[in-house]
Amino acid sequence: MVKEHPEYDQKTYQLTVTPAGERMAVLHAELHRQESKFFDQRLTRWSPEEVATTIAVLKSLTREK
Repeated sequence: MVKEHPEYDQKTYQLTVTPAGERMAVLHAELHRQESKFFDQRLTRWSPEEVATTIAVLKSLTREK
């Protein structure tokens, strides 16, 4: 992104996406797509009971005391 001040107001600024920024956004979206596919493939190997047990364990580990 490029930060630019408009001529009419030097206190504000506009952000403009650069070609590199656009490419990063595409790569970021692709990363999330692959991550989702990875977990979907792994979770289909487990029974619904195993998934429920795993979720319960993770929730218990992350609960604040």
